[in-house]
Amino acid sequence: VQINIFALTGDGFDLAALRAYRRLRRTDPPLLTIAVNDYPLSFVWAATLLARREPMLYITHTIELPHESTALKRWLHPLLMRAPSAIAYVCELQRQHWRNAGVHRRPDHCVQNGVDITRFQPASVAGALVTRATLGLPEQAVVVGLCAVMRPEKRHDLLLHAVARLWSRREPVYALLIGDGPERAAIEALARTLGIEHAVRITGYQQDVRPFIGSADLMCLVSDYETLSLSILERRKELGLLRIV
Repeated sequence: VQINIFALTGDGFDLAALRAYRRLRRTDPPLLTIAVNDYPLSFVWAATLLARREPMLYITHTIELPHESTALKRWLHPLLMRAPSAIAYVCELQRQHWRNAGVHRRPDHCVQNGVDITRFQPASVAGALVTRATLGLPEQAVVVGLCAVMRPEKRHDLLLHAVARLWSRREPVYALLIGDGPERAAIEALARTLGIEHAVRITGYQQDVRPFIGSADLMCLVSDYETLSLSILERRKELGLLRIV
């Protein structure tokens, strides 16, 4: 079976990519299209407008669009979700959310997120200490980690305010922010405003997050909304805990 992958990156609707994709479809018509998340869904819909449509599977990881999405996009998205032949969700709560929003007129499936248990094994103490030393974290410090793209809905600000409150009570806790994103400058500015820049470490984008997850005493999740968080699953496996509560 031949699989063609058409990857979409960047911001805004790329008309050049749209034309290239339409040409590809004409020269090599697909038997099945898989769109992952909202931008590819709208892209494929635009490319197949007034054209023959093959079966399409839509895989979605969210219950909300990003904060920066326009009002028009928020209104259109539930309508576009009715176009695929089938939808795959990552948890039952997410499936029920979209069913309640009226997206239930086609087969839908729940395929829960998972992690590779051969990669996420309990972290070694030695490895965690090496990572802490590299980040300039005291060996005996209490470190709270947050592994997420720096977007508004991930609410890094809530963790920073909590750390600031703890320091005001003479309880030194460090925040380890694993990742990068459009909100990074605002997060760094908030840490300075709160006077806790000395207690905040930002790793930037990491291809392998395991050493950083292993170096945290605990991982937190403070998002406005989530479906089934991979970062929490990864941390639970790092600790040798298989059950998610």
